[in-house]
Amino acid sequence: MVKERTSDSSHRFPEGNFSHLVRTFRESNNWTEARLAMLAGMTAADIQAIEAGTRKPTPTEIEDISRAFHLVVPK
Repeated sequence: MVKERTSDSSHRFPEGNFSHLVRTFRESNNWTEARLAMLAGMTAADIQAIEAGTRKPTPTEIEDISRAFHLVVPK
């Protein structure tokens, strides 16, 4: 079962998904949102929205973020 965030959950995606993983990986690398954004070719605002769950990343953004972490996204 997927746990919903409690604050304003109508505009957020469930925890335990890509948004949660992005924040976890970013923090484990001691990167700022700006650093990850630079490595992924995005803006810090994009990363912030994805991590907050207020915006769903596009397939290309998923690949770009994953590449920044040196991860391979299976097709």
